[in-house]
Amino acid sequence: MDADLYDEFGNYIGPDLGSDEDESEEEWEKEDQQDDIEEDDQGDDQMEQDDDAQMQVVLHEDKKYYPTAQEVFGADVETIVQEEDTQPLTEPIIAPVKNKKFLLAEQDLPVTTYEIEYLADLMDNTELIRNVALAGHLHHGKTTFVDCLLEQTHPDLKSKEESEIRYTDTLFTEQERGVSIKSIPVSLVLPDSRDKSYLLNVFDTPGHVNFSDEVTAAFRLCDGAVIFIDASEGIMLNTERLLKHAVQERLAITICINKIDRLILELKLPPADAYFKLKHIVDEVNGLLSVYSEGLDDIVVSPLLGNVCFASSTYRFCFTLMSFAKLYTDTYGYGVDHRDFAKRLWGDMYFNSKTRKFTKKAPLNTSPRTFVEFILEPLYKLFAQGPLMIHTTKQYPSRDATAFHVLGRVLSGTVYAGQQVKILGENYTLEDEEDSRIGNIGRLWIPEARKRLGEFFQTKYDWDLLAARSIWAFGPIRSVHYMTPHCIVSKVADTSNLSIVQNNNEHSLTSPEQKCTGWAKPIAGDDNRFLPVTFLPELIHRGFDKALPTSMYFSKALDYATPRLMEPCASTSRLCFISVHSVSTTKRSLFHHWQIVPGDPLDKSIVIRPLEPQPATHLAREFMIKTRRRKLHCGTITAYWFYDRLL
Repeated sequence: MDADLYDEFGNYIGPDLGSDEDESEEEWEKEDQQDDIEEDDQGDDQMEQDDDAQMQVVLHEDKKYYPTAQEVFGADVETIVQEEDTQPLTEPIIAPVKNKKFLLAEQDLPVTTYEIEYLADLMDNTELIRNVALAGHLHHGKTTFVDCLLEQTHPDLKSKEESEIRYTDTLFTEQERGVSIKSIPVSLVLPDSRDKSYLLNVFDTPGHVNFSDEVTAAFRLCDGAVIFIDASEGIMLNTERLLKHAVQERLAITICINKIDRLILELKLPPADAYFKLKHIVDEVNGLLSVYSEGLDDIVVSPLLGNVCFASSTYRFCFTLMSFAKLYTDTYGYGVDHRDFAKRLWGDMYFNSKTRKFTKKAPLNTSPRTFVEFILEPLYKLFAQGPLMIHTTKQYPSRDATAFHVLGRVLSGTVYAGQQVKILGENYTLEDEEDSRIGNIGRLWIPEARKRLGEFFQTKYDWDLLAARSIWAFGPIRSVHYMTPHCIVSKVADTSNLSIVQNNNEHSLTSPEQKCTGWAKPIAGDDNRFLPVTFLPELIHRGFDKALPTSMYFSKALDYATPRLMEPCASTSRLCFISVHSVSTTKRSLFHHWQIVPGDPLDKSIVIRPLEPQPATHLAREFMIKTRRRKLHCGTITAYWFYDRLL
């Protein structure tokens, strides 16, 4: 064994490789030198890059503190990164189990005007049970009509102004879309015209043609069907299909002409035209029934037979000829049978006010039919007395661009100058009334009224056309329908600045006119004219206090003219069986027209003797003196009080 191959501890070290070690050491030294050179070059480059990096502006979101997930896991691994507050605090970590609800349901029995036990007892008597299906075209008012019945029997159910109750629309989708999808039955206890109670099982059926299977299911369970028809739209395609289906099922058919308020408020038909519209619907239904009932008993509907009713689900009323006639007999009585009266409220029937009899021949060419006179005209008056509602869409600036003239349409009520109204903005709601304010209506204008109004006064009252076209203002003013002051501006006057003082002069003319004759009553038929008009350059001289002395001269001129006193004349209705005392004590409720009292109220030559009847020519003077004495005024009117004291 070669001892050189082992060390002193006996470990094998191999042969001597001195030459290789020298070469390797030289190579290592060269590599170290090369690495040092490269490191020096890289160090110089790094120093240059560090210098450049120190000069750069790095945003916070561009700074990189940690390697990205792609750099750590590789491009082949899909990674998802979430922040700590990704899940909101309102959501629990473990969500509870929720039971989804698709329909509305009452938790307790609703409060009704009758006892529930009474409803259950009526089920024992089948003769007092009626199963009725309400059918009709889409949006013809079936669900709203059921709401009317529920409001009548359920005191706690009240509809809101913005939305209806839609009690039978139990599905959330029905409430959201406003369309019935399922046929829903409702059991109610309702009385008839003789106050006899019946148990009504009412089916509210869908009106959409896609849900006709629901209508079929309801027809199979019912004894009769009420077909709803919109008075404005008339008979639709689905209405014809439902009539045919009801005839095939041999159901008792009743027609309900709903939404008759649309004839008054939307179509604005005269009462006579509204009657012909309703009659046309009834005739068209009878024509369809005669076609569908071939081989069967003829089915006829007519208001005289009691199987046609008229309703307005929105305004919560429904009536037949029998029920409306009963309202008259219950109110006025006098032994009139409502059944006989109801037979004379449809068709070509007229009422002769002189003979107080019903005839089939019109006493005059303008005589209305009984349905128009006794039913439609009272309804029209009822809707005409509604609240004032104006829809404004346009504003026109005044001549001096200091105000706007508003153009709008009066939807209901009557508008007067000076009337206080509530102005509603676009963002106004019943819950938030911030976008609203109270204001007063200014002057009322008629579009293109100057030319046409001038021709009207020229042809009817023989006015000068030049003066008639220069009309500045005319009544009514301040809600007084019989006050008609005319303020005429002649062409010889300087009208360039007239619009600036127009409101001031109009107001100054109104106040003294009501007091110039001492009655504190409005004046009608006076003609006031500005002939020479001079405007001072300063605006301070054009106010109300400066226009008031001018109006005094108008008052003085009225006293030196020939004024006449007017008295109101009243008239009574044809069927108004009221005593004369009650009519006379009703102030202005039966006003008909104004009539001139004979005589001159300012004729001082007339001597009024106390406790003696005066001739007809002295009545105006007598009324004036006694009225002024009752108001603690002197009996004689003196024009001196209306002079300008400074002049």
